[in-house]
Amino acid sequence: SLLSYRPFITSAVIEEEELMEDEDTENYSGPDKWFKYAKATRKEFRITPSLYAKYQIVPWLSFKSQIGGDYRSSERTQWRGRKVTRTTAIGGESNDVRYRWSWDNTFDFKFKIKNHNISGTAGMTLGQDGSISYNNSGNNILQENLMIGNLASAYHATTSYTRVGNSRTSFFVRG
Repeated sequence: SLLSYRPFITSAVIEEEELMEDEDTENYSGPDKWFKYAKATRKEFRITPSLYAKYQIVPWLSFKSQIGGDYRSSERTQWRGRKVTRTTAIGGESNDVRYRWSWDNTFDFKFKIKNHNISGTAGMTLGQDGSISYNNSGNNILQENLMIGNLASAYHATTSYTRVGNSRTSFFVRG
């Protein structure tokens, strides 16, 4: 495991206390630098509710309704300090929300006239889906430690916001 083994540490023998006192030490290399001066996090939340109902109006006619959705939210943060990139500190954050819902309503009929079975379905579907994305990133960040507010101190920062969505309505009859 890279957590317990340091294959790329420099050959100089350094006491543990000296490492803690000297924050700007160059004795870190390889995975040690990534553990101390880099960070990547991701948080995600997802929910998919659904509700179904059926009502028998008369023996040959029934009504069905179903509503459901899907909601996802994720937050990501990434940071690499100057000691990892060997040039400047870079960082970024992003928030993504994706959603979708639909509502289906149908009337089903089924009856018999003499020797003939007659059945069919009539209904409608409503729905909407979309996504919202926010991204903020920068390089040449002045401060070394990870704080999202530091992105404001970046010499080169980019911010983007995107919102996309569509709605649909459909009617159908089949027999």
